[in-house]
Amino acid sequence: MALKNKIKKGEYGYIDSMKKTTLVKTLVLFLASACVFFSGYMAFGKKENIVTVFAVLLVLPASRSLVNAIMFMRFSSGDRSLYEKAREKADLSRCFFDSILTLERGGSYRVPMYYCNPGEIFVILPGGSKDREGIKSHLESMLKKNGHKNSVRIVDNTERFFSTLPKNAKAEADDETKEVLELIGAISL
Repeated sequence: MALKNKIKKGEYGYIDSMKKTTLVKTLVLFLASACVFFSGYMAFGKKENIVTVFAVLLVLPASRSLVNAIMFMRFSSGDRSLYEKAREKADLSRCFFDSILTLERGGSYRVPMYYCNPGEIFVILPGGSKDREGIKSHLESMLKKNGHKNSVRIVDNTERFFSTLPKNAKAEADDETKEVLELIGAISL
């Protein structure tokens, strides 16, 4: 059963959408495993059979899905007003919304929005974050490992964030910018 998520990674509302999707997927996978196990038990009259092996193997993707569901449940999508302001002041093809970043040395953080410009990435962390420098160094490290030389600027105030955007913020994203946004998607949950 394929569950289609209408909101793609990087779009506003992704985290809230994925909460529902991963919970449903997890439930379906655990139920499928239980059904396979009980059908094997009913057919063979004992739990020691080949069908039990398949039921146990079905628990593996269900468990992975459960871990994802737990991670998404810890966070929520960003404020809708941030998205509306971004639509007004910037080109959405340069924006990445609702990211959950897991740092190499531990900790997971929600990043409501990135704005990518050639040579620099603007990150908004309203209200600050416990590990601003960790997030910045992680992003710079991942960019460098993938051959990008973008600097990372973290802004903690929404008004200041939009006032620091370059004057060409409405210009459509170029290929390098798209590659950087794809990288952000790859390193985000």
